[in-house]
Amino acid sequence: MSGNRKLPFGYKMELGKIVIHPMEAVVVQEIFEKYILGASYNELVDSLRKDGISYNEGKIWNKSMVARILENKKYVGQSGRPPIITEEQYSRVEEKRSKANSPQKTEAQKVLRQLSNGIITDLAEQQIRNVLNRLITD
Repeated sequence: MSGNRKLPFGYKMELGKIVIHPMEAVVVQEIFEKYILGASYNELVDSLRKDGISYNEGKIWNKSMVARILENKKYVGQSGRPPIITEEQYSRVEEKRSKANSPQKTEAQKVLRQLSNGIITDLAEQQIRNVLNRLITD
């Protein structure tokens, strides 16, 4: 495939119908599975480049391409496309992506939540952190 990709990686047009591109679909499945098993975007890109897998003629894989694949729900069989992955795989990737994008709590934040029985608001937590930081600097 050359030029701008019109269909998501893993699909092709055949006789006016969207069908699975067999070789690309295997790559999509591998991307989902490896990510579920703990591979980072960089590791996925490195693996795709090392294996010589082509995204588009003349285009080298990058993190944005991998991210677009992992966030594309059409791979479960939406908008008239045949499924390449299962709903469960997509859900597991979404869960992992949302955890990766959420800020990690510090040990102090975790203790504060425990001391307040988990009922402290984000604003109150921020105010307490500000007070503690001022005490530390003074």
